[in-house]
Amino acid sequence: MSRCGTLADVSKLPERGKAKGSARTILLLDGHSLAYRAFYALPVENFSTSSGQHTNAIYGFASMLINL
Repeated sequence: MSRCGTLADVSKLPERGKAKGSARTILLLDGHSLAYRAFYALPVENFSTSSGQHTNAIYGFASMLINL
């Protein structure tokens, strides 16, 4: 067996601080993909500082995280 294990191995681990029968939620995010999508989805003209620095990726990334 590899050092990483499998999802089946992870499900056998005991849960800490949880009552039996309750489910844990794990959320795995691809941050690079979200940042890329946010940068190209929003127009740069509407999301930049007075000095010209682009803020569209930051705004879009934060918006996507909030909507999760």
